[in-house]
Amino acid sequence: DRVKVVSENPRIIKIKGSTTPLPEGKYDEPQGLLPAPLGLPVQDMRKVAALGFKIIVRPQNYVDVTDEQIDGIFARIKEAGVPVDALMPCGTEVVGYPNKMQHLGERMKENNMTLVMLEHYTQLQFAKIDGLLPLAEFNDYKAARSYVIDPTEQKKISVGEALRRWALTDEERNTREESDRNINKFNRLVVYDKETERKSKYQSEVRGRVQDRNVRVDLEPQFVLTYYEKPDPVKKLVYYDKSVEEFNRLMVLSHQLRLTNEEGALTEDQIARHFQSIDDYSARIDRDPSNAYALFGRAMDFMLVQDFNESIADLNRVIELNPDFSLAYFCRAVERYKQLIYNQSQQSDAESYDLTNGTMNLNIGKSARPATGKQNDVTTAQLRDNKRAVEHEQIIRDYDRVIQLNPSFVFAYFNRANLRCGQRDFRAAIVDYDEAIRRDPDFAAAYFNRGLAKLSLGQATDGIADLSKAGELGIYNAYSIIKRMTAR
Repeated sequence: DRVKVVSENPRIIKIKGSTTPLPEGKYDEPQGLLPAPLGLPVQDMRKVAALGFKIIVRPQNYVDVTDEQIDGIFARIKEAGVPVDALMPCGTEVVGYPNKMQHLGERMKENNMTLVMLEHYTQLQFAKIDGLLPLAEFNDYKAARSYVIDPTEQKKISVGEALRRWALTDEERNTREESDRNINKFNRLVVYDKETERKSKYQSEVRGRVQDRNVRVDLEPQFVLTYYEKPDPVKKLVYYDKSVEEFNRLMVLSHQLRLTNEEGALTEDQIARHFQSIDDYSARIDRDPSNAYALFGRAMDFMLVQDFNESIADLNRVIELNPDFSLAYFCRAVERYKQLIYNQSQQSDAESYDLTNGTMNLNIGKSARPATGKQNDVTTAQLRDNKRAVEHEQIIRDYDRVIQLNPSFVFAYFNRANLRCGQRDFRAAIVDYDEAIRRDPDFAAAYFNRGLAKLSLGQATDGIADLSKAGELGIYNAYSIIKRMTAR
């Protein structure tokens, strides 16, 4: 009786609005229709099953959803008397959002149902649905990806072409070596067989082996202070620190500093401008050799044009003039690390070293290789290792000093943890990631890297939990790793 035709010419249909009481003082405002779940159609489920199709139900969420309403969904499924294989969210929320998703997950597990996660049409992430990721966790990550074609594109292609696109996409995303299928479920990490290599000279790349199988996993790279950030349409994370903001307010540099772990590559024009800036700062320093800010600005320019030695020399001078300048210590640690990586890349035995462009090698399940070769080669390698140990210690001490001066600067804990991951000291790394997360509970990169460190120690449950949290906070490739680890 809420829908009534009141006139045929012109045709006018009267629809009664929501019976929900209006808030005080809102009586004159236009009220929209209240979405109301209509329930699962029992007869339709039976017809679909009779035609030989698998059934995926798409229930809508309720306002102030209750356990009884969720149980009602499964009661309708039971009434239909046909097997239902999966549940796909409908609308902008999963059923049970925000506080009954665990109950839904338990009922799904009881009925051996898969959660179907809609892929965004860009194929770079899942469609935005509130509660989707927590529900996947409550369902023990028994989930499937549903390939989506943009509605405007659907009108232009045939069913055959749509199936061809799906097959190509599925092959590209899921191809893996056959020998990798039998890896123990708690030692599985995603293989990025067809991942596009990052162009940045200081890209983040972890190459590792899980139980002596080829597995590549990206660790979130170290953070830097820079003027440029690589645009990322998927991972739109913004990092903030009060001390950096306060320094920018001084307006002593030509650009505003920003914190990022995705450095942007410079164009030729930008490189030329920074060389000119080096000359400008040099003139100021000649007039006032004790101008610490001018030295710091020139150090930043040298960093951007990849002149590590000159950048570090200027930072040394800055620290001499201002021993309490925490950002100078941070930048010097970053530059020393970059120089370490560059020097490593010039050595013929670079693969024997655990650091690769700011990340770690996960050599899980494999003991260290014994040294081989002539005695002279062994001696040379030992000297080189001793030099690296000294360089590591210098970097660690800079981060220690940053933390001493500014204990709330979480990026120092993070970078120090990454360095320790490169040394395969995962327990010490986890301590630093713990502290970074304690001080910033939404630090996505710290959750992600701590998850990988825990997995390296065999702590599968805790590692997966950290990766799940990282995914919720915006690092979406965490779900690929989780999927591989929980695959049957």
